[in-house]
Amino acid sequence: GVTAARQALVDDVLNARFQDPHAVLVRARALGLDLDGLRVVVLVAVDDFERFYLQHEREGEAYFQRLRGTVSLLLRQEAQRVSAHGAVVPLGDAAVALLPGLDAARTVATEVAARARRELRLVPVVVGVGGEKTAWTQLSASYREAVLALRLRRRLRLRTRHVAFADVTGAALLELLEHTPEVRGLLSGAIAPLVAADRAHRSRLVETLAAWFDAGTSLKQAASALGVHPKTLRYRMDRIGDLLGQDAFEGDRRLLYYVAARLHLWTQG
Repeated sequence: GVTAARQALVDDVLNARFQDPHAVLVRARALGLDLDGLRVVVLVAVDDFERFYLQHEREGEAYFQRLRGTVSLLLRQEAQRVSAHGAVVPLGDAAVALLPGLDAARTVATEVAARARRELRLVPVVVGVGGEKTAWTQLSASYREAVLALRLRRRLRLRTRHVAFADVTGAALLELLEHTPEVRGLLSGAIAPLVAADRAHRSRLVETLAAWFDAGTSLKQAASALGVHPKTLRYRMDRIGDLLGQDAFEGDRRLLYYVAARLHLWTQG
């Protein structure tokens, strides 16, 4: 039917399975969808669905079908409140909305998350928002960003039920670097002396270096963030300078050591 055809169309768009954009637009219009002007993807899903499924498997497939329907309805209702031109379809165990802009998408995400808390209670519904693109042909990138935003939400242990990719781009960069062996090797080698010292003496030199950069190189603010006395922090920074060399805090090396410290903390959990 039309519903299944719409789902197939959106699935093709979100996975960039097309060669002729004009043909996709014609196909979409025949199904009552206008892709022109749609720039961002909102993804609504059940957090860690596999675990949730195992916990509720005894309730039967009908329970999950009703849940999928409820999630799609929530998303459709909130999308229609902010835009008459959006498109909402189920997508596997999730649902997606294609919307005109990031502001509308953020509003929808906030409202869907709030309603899901009230109306679905113990079901951990989460909402991811991708980046806003310049054309509908780039919606596949926005979709990947929404998926990544939800994955990073879990890894960062964020308490909020909705997250936009624009708010976790730093973490996204660290995840990218984590899976780029050549860069990860370069960064690991850069701060190897600090890691070795931390392991040998149970010190917190890598964490201290990251906090110092985070604080804009303010000893007072970094000490406050770490919960130590400024004199303690000054001693640690002197120790870091001894291990890395005083040029560690000059020019491009500042960026190298900051990213290296952040990546180390990221991969160590």
